[in-house]
Amino acid sequence: IGPMFHMWEKFLHIHDKPFYLRALCRLPLCGSMLFLAVAFPFFGPINAVLGAFTTSLGTYIIPLVAFNLVFKTNEDAERMAK
Repeated sequence: IGPMFHMWEKFLHIHDKPFYLRALCRLPLCGSMLFLAVAFPFFGPINAVLGAFTTSLGTYIIPLVAFNLVFKTNEDAERMAK
């Protein structure tokens, strides 16, 4: 979180100001991170759902689409390696 504070302070042009001013300006950044932490408390189940969708997409759908794109016509299918 330190690098984020540093970038935030550079953005606001207060990186060389006293600490109490920098600490006050860090509060919106901390508040936004707190909001994200409260908004997504159960990130594990969200990751499980995303993993299930991407695994099925990568296993079934992408190879099917790639095969159909490569072998569009019957001549292409006849020339493929067997």
